[in-house]
Amino acid sequence: YTHDEGYIIDEDGYVFDCYSSNNPEGGPIDYLIGPNDGNWGIKAENVNSIEIKNCVFGGWAYDVFLDYVDNSLIKNNDLGEGSGLGIRMTNSNGNNITQNNPIQNTEFGSGIFLENSNNNEISHNLIQNITYDGVILINSDNNHIYGNAIKNNYYDGIYLFYSDYNTITGNTPNENRWNGIELDNSNNNLINDNWGFDNGEYLIRLWNSNSNQILNNQLLGENINGLFLKNSNNNEISSNIACQNDYFSYLSFMCITSTDNHGTGNILGSYVDNYPYGFYMLGVIECDDGWPVNEINYVACNQCNDGTLEYT
Repeated sequence: YTHDEGYIIDEDGYVFDCYSSNNPEGGPIDYLIGPNDGNWGIKAENVNSIEIKNCVFGGWAYDVFLDYVDNSLIKNNDLGEGSGLGIRMTNSNGNNITQNNPIQNTEFGSGIFLENSNNNEISHNLIQNITYDGVILINSDNNHIYGNAIKNNYYDGIYLFYSDYNTITGNTPNENRWNGIELDNSNNNLINDNWGFDNGEYLIRLWNSNSNQILNNQLLGENINGLFLKNSNNNEISSNIACQNDYFSYLSFMCITSTDNHGTGNILGSYVDNYPYGFYMLGVIECDDGWPVNEINYVACNQCNDGTLEYT
């Protein structure tokens, strides 16, 4: 049924479980649906070690809103349907957001939004059909984003803004309208072992971002561009596969006003096989200092279809 107001958690260690009697209703809550103009489904502020789990949300500005909340768990919830934003976390550290399947169909905000929040884990969530970014970090450091399926979101799959020393690993950012993963003024992050395809613009985009590690990622499919750097220096880019195979794909690697980037073992290139005559193009624009160098920092792929590669 529709709730006129959301719930507030104001004590440490509280477990809000919609499957059990351990909630303010004293029994199972089938749906935690708001009146479409409500502020939040569950809000917690200035508490620690709480749990929010097994709930179905919808119709709130924020399904879950945490402010100054540490060492807590958000698990196995269904979020976002008809709401403005799935999970908003500010000034909160050491939390675990996991196995929320799905977070989807928000009306105006992100699936998961962190601001001024550090040392959190975001793992094994399904985040899809979001009207903004799937996951966004603002001024948030030392977070670990791993094992998430992030697809078909209106902007970026994962977006970092002024956020440093984060780890993004083992995610599948696919079919997002803008970028799979974007770093904006964010330094010393690790982007490792992600597999993305068919994002609208770039699979990985660095903008004014330095000293990051881009390692062992597979960037495939029908993308306009693969890996893009602008005003980004001293990044390590190694052992990545960036291949495009669509007529509207242009470049697998593009670097503008950037220097001192380094790395080896990359496989880069574009192959257009649905042009009337079919042709192969290398699709690499080097950085200002000439990096990467063909046959030294990368080799070319001459075809790329669903992860099957043929090398020159």
